[in-house]
Amino acid sequence: MSAPKLVSVRRTWGRAGASVLLVGTLGAISAAVATPAFALPAGCSQSGQVVTCTYAYTGAEQTFDVPTGVTSIDVTAIGGAGGVGGTVNGGVGGAGGLGGSATATVTVTAGATLYVEVGGAGFDDGSSCGDGSECMPGFNGGADGGSVGGGGGGASDVRAVSNSDTANTLASRLVVAGGGGGGGLAAMSDGGDGGNADADGGDGSPGPAQFGAGGTAGTGSAGGVGGVGFYGTSNDGTAGNGGNSNNTGGGGGGGGLYGGGGGGSYGYNNFNFAGAGGGGGGSSYAPGGTAGTSALAASVTISYTVPSVTTVTTLSVDSASGVAGSPVTLTATVSPAGTGTVTFLDGATVLGTGAVSGGVASLTVTSLAAGSHSFTAQFAGASGFSDSTTAVLALEVTAPPAPVPAAVTVPTLPNTGSDTATLIELALALMVLGGAATAVGIRRKSDAEQA
Repeated sequence: MSAPKLVSVRRTWGRAGASVLLVGTLGAISAAVATPAFALPAGCSQSGQVVTCTYAYTGAEQTFDVPTGVTSIDVTAIGGAGGVGGTVNGGVGGAGGLGGSATATVTVTAGATLYVEVGGAGFDDGSSCGDGSECMPGFNGGADGGSVGGGGGGASDVRAVSNSDTANTLASRLVVAGGGGGGGLAAMSDGGDGGNADADGGDGSPGPAQFGAGGTAGTGSAGGVGGVGFYGTSNDGTAGNGGNSNNTGGGGGGGGLYGGGGGGSYGYNNFNFAGAGGGGGGSSYAPGGTAGTSALAASVTISYTVPSVTTVTTLSVDSASGVAGSPVTLTATVSPAGTGTVTFLDGATVLGTGAVSGGVASLTVTSLAAGSHSFTAQFAGASGFSDSTTAVLALEVTAPPAPVPAAVTVPTLPNTGSDTATLIELALALMVLGGAATAVGIRRKSDAEQA
């Protein structure tokens, strides 16, 4: 866009030299229409200036490319739930723990690629585990639930380094919602419930044999501790991953910033059994934001605000008008051609408004008085366009002079011999002429002329 041109225009109307001086910025009128929205990433939607991208569970890593002009994003992550514990010889398997929720605003760099991991729910006895087999864990850090213990739920997170770079990926996580712990196996007595994210797993119910203890939750700096059971102690959680129960019926730990510990094994005593412990929930990470639990399916939502297009507004005046009392048309040109409303002002006085169409709005003023005027136009951009104000356009209007009367000749009046009568006759003559003429050559006839 070329720089606007500063001009001074003088135009003269009428014989008496009535003039108007225009000093201001005249902008070229453009019909090009700017598009405020940036290209939407795949799977995203836009409402006004806010773009929202939602990622569901796929079992694989997904990506988000930071658009041009975007410097921060809002992230809401929901972790995967733990699986339900199975049942052997009676009792109720432990419930799986809820996944965590984490919401935070993250500073980002335009053009960078972020990696999105949506945690999977832990599998349970009804979906994937045969008698005596391990229930599979949820994607992204959930742990196995041994011998039909519920699998731990995977964490959901956004990170700056792909999970293919195993040495650096976990340290690059920006927001994490922990997964729930898997429920413990029921064996004559109930299994312990899996811990919600950031919460410990429940103990198995006491029975004829030693029950399994629940695994503890992961924290902000360490994995949860594995529960103790008849067959030993289950594994502790680690950075990103829950601890498993070593195929002894305990629920798997949930994934997270740090994973939860695996639930303790079921008990056995001369063919008598007791329930296994639930896995601990994984920890969440929401710097400057909030963390909790959610019963919703695992997901990651990223939203951001599309930057406004910067506009420049210029003002011009119809140079063929401007005499006091005559119409004057003010034209505001917005570049790039945005949408919105322009308010026209004379100093602090609002003259009127006009909607922008094709980058142009105009207003015709019909009552411009003689004197100095200082016009500006203020553009209020619609969604996606910035506001802008023109430079002052000064207008000095000089009123036209009073009209010059036309000269007429009054007929010669008869000499009546009476000055009074003559004056009366003169007044009557002037009234007949409308009283607006300049009398010239008025005289009284001589006696000889009257003869």
